Amino acid sequence: MTIDEKVEVLLKRYEDSRRIDGFEPQYVIAPYDEIFLYAGKTIDGKKPSFFTKTKAKALRKYYSEDWSDKEILKYFEENTLDSMLIKDGTAFKDGFFPTRVIHDGFKVGTTSWIFMGRKNSPIVPVQYHGDTLYAVKRTIPPEIAKMLKPLHPELGYDMWCAYDLTGKYRVEIGPCFSLDQIMQAADTGGHFTIRSFDLGDKK
Repeated sequence: MTIDEKVEVLLKRYEDSRRIDGFEPQYVIAPYDEIFLYAGKTIDGKKPSFFTKTKAKALRKYYSEDWSDKEILKYFEENTLDSMLIKDGTAFKDGFFPTRVIHDGFKVGTTSWIFMGRKNSPIVPVQYHGDTLYAVKRTIPPEIAKMLKPLHPELGYDMWCAYDLTGKYRVEIGPCFSLDQIMQAADTGGHFTIRSFDLGDKK
């Protein structure tokens, strides 16, 4: 695929993840913010009439000032787009991080992965520092749970996170095993983060 075709695939994936009620946030999580910028789109997926930057210049704030447009686009394609398009169920080693299982472009169990499953989740309002977050859950696909269960018998099938709508906190709490853990973190005014699940590198 060309870089533009990869971007279109990922834009569609993000659009398909959106909620259609009043609980879709007014921001785009990373690295989709880069993908939207490259495509010249606002967070609602539309292209503003004032957008005049070239694709590389739109991304420049994310990269070294010394990089050429060609270097920016090469890195964007190989390290952002290609990593987001890794086949579901792939065991992926990312630098010094343990080996993780990829699904929907993210490591299973991370808050980003949970957030991308928000569309079909029940919404649970959570009070946090006087504001309201919204807790959502995502169920680990059975075929991936089978890969993880032998190493992590404590693993449940539902994972939770909580986010706000305006971008003040973004995805603030998680990943959590349960809604109770979300509530516990909100009550204490702090984060609650469990270690993301890996394959064979458990400490």
